[in-house]
Amino acid sequence: MSSKKQLEVLRDQIDEIDGKLLDLLNLRAGVALKVSEFKQKNAFKVYDPVREKQVLQKIKSLNSGPLSSDLVKSVFKQIISVCRAIQKPIALTVLGPKDKPDRRYALGPMTKNEQSAINFLDFILTHDMED
Repeated sequence: MSSKKQLEVLRDQIDEIDGKLLDLLNLRAGVALKVSEFKQKNAFKVYDPVREKQVLQKIKSLNSGPLSSDLVKSVFKQIISVCRAIQKPIALTVLGPKDKPDRRYALGPMTKNEQSAINFLDFILTHDMED
């Protein structure tokens, strides 16, 4: 088998794994939404630092490599963050019209994915603040 064909086979394996990962991430997100509904009905807070710590410790203990425990923890922190974001989107009030750069400044150094988890609540003054 040629080197090019070998690389293609390996990339096909990665593509197949990526599809499975995507299915599992969406499955996890679906369960997170059910958790959110339960929490809302029973007056629980969305963020539970004790539970998050338990999840990360368990994942760390299950890790057999080749990824380091720190890398696995980093990946799962992001997954947890995304699942938390779909449970309760962040609301951010921004002063001024939508076409002003205030949103960009309010967000600071955030990725577009992080920004997409934010619901903007526009607060527009009806008079000049300098008066």
